[in-house]
Amino acid sequence: MFNLGFTEIIVIGVLALVLIGPKQLPEVAKALGRLVSEFKRATEDLSGGLLDVRKDLKRPMQDVMNQVKDAMREPTQDVKDSISDPIEDLKQSVRKNRNGTKISDEVIRIKQDLEASIDNSGTTPKDESSDEKTRDS
Repeated sequence: MFNLGFTEIIVIGVLALVLIGPKQLPEVAKALGRLVSEFKRATEDLSGGLLDVRKDLKRPMQDVMNQVKDAMREPTQDVKDSISDPIEDLKQSVRKNRNGTKISDEVIRIKQDLEASIDNSGTTPKDESSDEKTRDS
């Protein structure tokens, strides 16, 4: 606890014997022992109380963290689902590009579908051909 060696303890014992005296030394040692044990008991009670408080605080925090994780799972899964369908469509169209459709046309169509599904107002964004008509006018 105090990291004292044997020689330091001997020096302290000799000093105590000289300063306190041989008659009162046992009484002082008993009182010191009681004081140390009482201090030890008090610190154990305090640390035990702090551990209980920590456990009491940890439970609600864990519950809140679990609720946040659960709340985030559904929107995250919705985003994954909304993205995976167009991506799968793109993969299939690239694999089945036997009907003569240009891949770039298919990509533009899927991009428009994605933008339409993301857009909250439900309107689809302008495609490049309508932009070109607007520029030509």
